[in-house]
Amino acid sequence: YDRKTGVLNWQTQEKQKNVSDDEFIHHEEKSRKIYVFYALENNNNPNGAIAEYQKLLSDAKIVDLWTVRSRFQTGECFFNLQNYEKAIAEFVNVEITFKKYPSWQAKSILEIGRVLLAQDKKEEATQRFKDVINKYSKEKAAIVARQYLDELRTN
Repeated sequence: YDRKTGVLNWQTQEKQKNVSDDEFIHHEEKSRKIYVFYALENNNNPNGAIAEYQKLLSDAKIVDLWTVRSRFQTGECFFNLQNYEKAIAEFVNVEITFKKYPSWQAKSILEIGRVLLAQDKKEEATQRFKDVINKYSKEKAAIVARQYLDELRTN
């Protein structure tokens, strides 16, 4: 995000790919919505955020960055509500459904590991962290997974 221009990096990249103005405006609207929903989530209103994220998930035919992000953030909301089964379901959905978004797949597997830790299922969590490292070694989530594994080893 460029604070000076108020433009997100992906928006600039999309504009450079000769995306139509209407499509670019549509992308900007979705981006703004995601940040509003994220604000709800971070201001102790995860149920409100879930309801809003679901609106972006209503058309199963649309698969874009906002769909993936909405699905992932819905999982985060359920995690924060300690509704672990629903959280895992959302993260597994991202892992399985959105093959074009490996960084989100990696983050989702990492989050499954965190949910399992919250449930005191250390062996299962360890396996999920190893999965991130083995399947997505080039993603930032692999670094975090290594940190979790190191922490588990020392405790």
